[in-house]
Amino acid sequence: MKTLNTIQIASVETPSQRRSCQIAAVETPLAMTDSSSRDAKRSLLVSLLVIIALTTSLIQISGCGGGTTTPTLSATDAVKAKLTAVSSWKIQSATVDGVDQTAVYKGLALAFAATGYSSTNGGSVWPASGTWSFNDTNGTTVKRDDGLIVTVDVTDTSLKLSYTWTKTTLGGGRVESIKGAQVVTFTK
Repeated sequence: MKTLNTIQIASVETPSQRRSCQIAAVETPLAMTDSSSRDAKRSLLVSLLVIIALTTSLIQISGCGGGTTTPTLSATDAVKAKLTAVSSWKIQSATVDGVDQTAVYKGLALAFAATGYSSTNGGSVWPASGTWSFNDTNGTTVKRDDGLIVTVDVTDTSLKLSYTWTKTTLGGGRVESIKGAQVVTFTK
């Protein structure tokens, strides 16, 4: 009497809701010769191993997420990354109380590091070096080590700094700074 060998596959939900499979091979006696019995058992074993390998692969593939997610930067970290990504911000224009004063700040360049800055041709408004920190959680204002609060608007290619300077200064036979509401724009 011949009976068929069967393989039972059942899907089971685990407490963590991951899918796994239980595979059970049920072997029933076969009326065969010794060599054909060995071949049949070997064939059944190979088939079972192939099914296990395929099932394992499917479980691993189905357990994969939709890809990796990039962590989102905080507002201050995003502003800091843009400020520090440019090696030197070069002046494009400067106004004081709405009047063009770019010539007063000719050659001004700023470089920002994580908590510090350096300037070239900054006069008394932008000392050669100093420190800064965010004054809010939105990354829209910074406070320099001298107490000056500066509003920051930065993109990948431009920087606009707005602040109120409280004194007019002279140096080297020329005006170094002008008192008033200043808006200074820079480019890469």
